[in-house]
Amino acid sequence: MPPTKYDNALLESRELTHDSRAFRPTVFRDEILAAVAKAIAARRSVLLVGPSGVGKTKIIEVLALHLAQTGPRKLYELTTIQILSGTVYLGEWQSKATAIFDAAAKGKSLIYFSDIWNLPSAGRSSNRDDTVWDALRPRLLNGELQVIGEITEQQLLALNALSGFTTPFEIIEVPPLSADQVASVVRAEAERISLEMDTPAAARLLELCSQFLPASSGPGPALRLAGQIRQYLDEKRAAGEDEPVTAGFVEKVFAVYSGLPRFVVSRQEVRPVAEIRDWFQSRIVGQREAIDAVVQMITLYKAGLHDARRPIGSFLFVGPTGVGKTELARTLAIYLFGSDKRLLRFDLSEFKDYHSFQMLIGDPEKPERPARLIDPVRAQPFQVVLLDEIEKAHANVWDLLLQLLDDGHLTPARGPVVNFRNTIVIATANVGAQALARRPAGFTGGTPGEEGGRLQAELEAVFRPELLNRFQHIVRFLRLTKEEVQEIAQAELRRVLEREGIVGRRLAVDVDKEVLDLVVTQGYDEKYGARALKRHLQQLVIMPIATLLMEQRVEDGSILRLKARRGELTVAVLESEYSKAQRRESEPIRLADGQKVDREALEAMLGAMKAQLGAIASGINLESLKVERETLENRRRGTDLWRDPPAAAQLLESCDGIDRVTTRIARLESDQEEICAALSRAPKRHELSALAERVQHHTDHVAQARRELLYLGAAGHPDALLEIRPIGRSRLARDLLYKTYMAWMEERKYRVFVVREPMSDDEAVMLAVSGPYAYGYLRGESGHHRLRSERDTFVAKVTVAALNDVAGGVAISIQKALKQVGQYGGRVRSRVEVEGGGLVVQNSRSLADNRELAEELGPSWLSVDRLSETVVRRYDLEPFLVRDFLTGTTTGRTDILQPRPFHQLLCERIDVSQAGA
Repeated sequence: MPPTKYDNALLESRELTHDSRAFRPTVFRDEILAAVAKAIAARRSVLLVGPSGVGKTKIIEVLALHLAQTGPRKLYELTTIQILSGTVYLGEWQSKATAIFDAAAKGKSLIYFSDIWNLPSAGRSSNRDDTVWDALRPRLLNGELQVIGEITEQQLLALNALSGFTTPFEIIEVPPLSADQVASVVRAEAERISLEMDTPAAARLLELCSQFLPASSGPGPALRLAGQIRQYLDEKRAAGEDEPVTAGFVEKVFAVYSGLPRFVVSRQEVRPVAEIRDWFQSRIVGQREAIDAVVQMITLYKAGLHDARRPIGSFLFVGPTGVGKTELARTLAIYLFGSDKRLLRFDLSEFKDYHSFQMLIGDPEKPERPARLIDPVRAQPFQVVLLDEIEKAHANVWDLLLQLLDDGHLTPARGPVVNFRNTIVIATANVGAQALARRPAGFTGGTPGEEGGRLQAELEAVFRPELLNRFQHIVRFLRLTKEEVQEIAQAELRRVLEREGIVGRRLAVDVDKEVLDLVVTQGYDEKYGARALKRHLQQLVIMPIATLLMEQRVEDGSILRLKARRGELTVAVLESEYSKAQRRESEPIRLADGQKVDREALEAMLGAMKAQLGAIASGINLESLKVERETLENRRRGTDLWRDPPAAAQLLESCDGIDRVTTRIARLESDQEEICAALSRAPKRHELSALAERVQHHTDHVAQARRELLYLGAAGHPDALLEIRPIGRSRLARDLLYKTYMAWMEERKYRVFVVREPMSDDEAVMLAVSGPYAYGYLRGESGHHRLRSERDTFVAKVTVAALNDVAGGVAISIQKALKQVGQYGGRVRSRVEVEGGGLVVQNSRSLADNRELAEELGPSWLSVDRLSETVVRRYDLEPFLVRDFLTGTTTGRTDILQPRPFHQLLCERIDVSQAGA
């Protein structure tokens, strides 16, 4: 036979014998296990029959464990949906089923159908009537294939209607365990999962399952609860909280997983009936009769005196639309089950045709389609089931309700019975609304007995008596009075004002009574009840507020005042003390340079600085520097380091230079991280202002690092020699530059030594400047500087040399001792001139010291290019004007030559020079 795409379909299902290592042995089921094993050995298929939760699936797991130990047969788990899935074309599912059954027969494997009740209907279509059962039955009858399944007694009765269905099977009943046996199983499971419970806690666990889960037989619910207790206990301990497993702890866990309030679950907790009634009355306006019926049901349920064979409560809410029927159902779900998500709502106007009931309990011909009623209840049994407008449903749906309300369960055509004994079933009907509406004006006419008789007559005209009699409560909902409508409007407004757009901004909303009157007047209609109130509240109140908040900037904490005049609504914004403080808090912060910034601007600045730091690190090849530093460190630790002292000194200087760079980058990165962390903590304005200053300083430091590390680099780091030489016999230009540079150096905290003190107007002044990047900042000053007065122009030439360890000697041409005073007030004791380089050392030091100094400075000075004719800057005295030719800056600021503005000018020259490089 040629291969097909379904040859491995059986292997794609779950092999229970392979997974059996995770299965645990069972107790009290030895006879049943022996009967199953005997039937399997006799080549018979097996049907396990018993109530839900009795342990049928556990028996199949133990069978898988037995097969795995004895070998070589395997047990696979399949569903009819798995067989049908992926099959599209006519005859395709038959090919897939044949491949699966052939593979199982060839390997002598057993198949466990977990939905065996679907076999007689799975596969049937409008074109063909054959089913999976038709393909499987001949193989079962001739012993070629064996299957095992589990069903309830109700399902067995339904399947017996199919001629010959049970013929291939050995029917094995699985009775419920006794109470003592269930307790023993639970104790064994608790010991296995290391759950220590005292005797009252273990007893309470069983009592809770018996009281609130009576439809489930066997240990299943109790074992699930034990597992939930273990899980909850682990979560508490993981959070640092430990708690002994007492009866109260068991009740708390059951309440958490079921959604039931603790006072219903616990026998120790009590609550006054009046308190429950007040809770509902605070949420449901009017309708005292309906609230009393709900409270009565809760009281019986809490006391354990309700009929455990039926739903917790069943109600028929009768009355006009928009008077609170649906709202009471939602409120009941919140109160009793903890959330409005426990409300399962159906609009029965969608279930008018004959086959619509299949949408609720499932279509036997299409088992893959979900059942909208029984599937959610099977998954979560504690729910409120709301059936809106029951009078519009088909009679088939009413028939379903007869079984549901009477027996507390529903039996679908295929599949296990679904328990509804933990649900509250509420049906609503508009039938009888006319009877309730025929109350005379003022609500004074008509006795309750007369109204009840009219209502009963109208209900019996629509519904069959047996359906009406199944409801525990038939509750009248009366039309709302004007005062009740106003109360509802106020409650709706309170809910609206709790929305994030109001609460998140701490807005206070003051609504005039006239506004509510307008909402009630326009929004209430006797025909539609209060349902239209929300729509008019949205239109008349919410939209004006939303429009205001969208179009205007409203500070947090402001007061919104809503007024109604002549049918029109206005919204005014009033400032509170809080909103005034918020406005002050939200105003932009002014930086030292006059720039206004807010939090977003500061975050943007930090982002830009982070990018710049990355560019600096990349530009200086930081990673390579770190590698080089490691290499130098290894050399430094060598035993032969000081055999060559000059080389050792150079190595240590290189280490220091790299450390300066890497430490500087690391410090900037750390500073940036600290600022970002502080900014993310949503500081107050004064904290934000301090942060803004830090950001400004950080920005300046990053810019300085970029300039010094990237633009100036190592070549700009040395100390500098600065000479200011007047061109001609006037000292004005020289003195202006000398004063400017000296003030700048003092501000920068550079160390300055006067190498040459001028003693005449045409002499130069020379300074030795020591400090980080002294040469880098000053080298751009080399060139001519022109000073213009009203009638004359004076020029001084600036020359800058880097003070490096340049090798080579110098020749001294003139040296003499002096005893004079220089033009800047310094003593002049000696003069030393270096041959051929224009270097003159003339200051207060001795002749010997200056000769040594000349020999030290000479090589650096003689290596510099002193022929530059570049015009650096022009200075006009009247009117005052400074023109810098490199940056193109022309300014009349009188403080431009003061230390800080002048430093900014030097920085601009470096940046412009780098941009043009």
